[in-house]
Amino acid sequence: MSRRAAIALGAALLLLSACASDNTERDSQVDYHYSLGMAHLQDNNPQGALVEFRDALKEDKNSVKANFAMGHAYFLLDDAPSAEKAMKHVLKVDPDNGEAINYLGNIYEKEGRLDEAVAAFRKAADSSAYMTPHFAYHNLGRVLLKQGKKTEAEGAFKTAVKRVPEYFPARADLAKLYMDEGRWDEAIKEWTTLLDLEPAVADAHFYLGQSYLGKGDVTDAKQEVAAFVLQAEKGHPLLAQARVLLQKLGDTN
Repeated sequence: MSRRAAIALGAALLLLSACASDNTERDSQVDYHYSLGMAHLQDNNPQGALVEFRDALKEDKNSVKANFAMGHAYFLLDDAPSAEKAMKHVLKVDPDNGEAINYLGNIYEKEGRLDEAVAAFRKAADSSAYMTPHFAYHNLGRVLLKQGKKTEAEGAFKTAVKRVPEYFPARADLAKLYMDEGRWDEAIKEWTTLLDLEPAVADAHFYLGQSYLGKGDVTDAKQEVAAFVLQAEKGHPLLAQARVLLQKLGDTN
């Protein structure tokens, strides 16, 4: 290697080192402001979180995590247009980000843009890069149900619980769908499975009791509603209704 070439290579290495140092400092600042923003979110202070996420984005406007978190903060503040803009920027940087696609679906749903929400949830569910597609399938089922598409909603809920059996919100919605249609045996099966997987979900006892009652099984209905009353926290919104139901069923406890 000639002396001139060696000098040129040395200069290039110094430049790369300086750029790496700059990037490290930038990333450190992004992480710092992002962490502060997340702490504000945990303290239920989305407005304070926005300040930190904006500072993070001043360091790196394409930070996926800062843009996503900012979108979430805007969503909590009922600023759907700004939340949508932030999530779309995430997707501009990372087009296959299933979390952002799913979140867009939530934004569209909140705004009543149900067809767009369905399309977003389907896209998120089909994304090979999305690690938790059961969330998207559950969300898809909820919106389809709002649209009156019960058969499709049932299929989405079933896919969600097939992917993650212990994901109880989807199983609960599936069981409630069965209850609404008077499919008591199927409802009982889903509530029972839910309690086997997640015994701490007190509401499941109440709805299981109602399902037994729908089937005409008063004994098991009383047992499950009584279990709910014992397990539910003080002030639970279903507690008063459960106590009235027990009295009607002949339980004075």
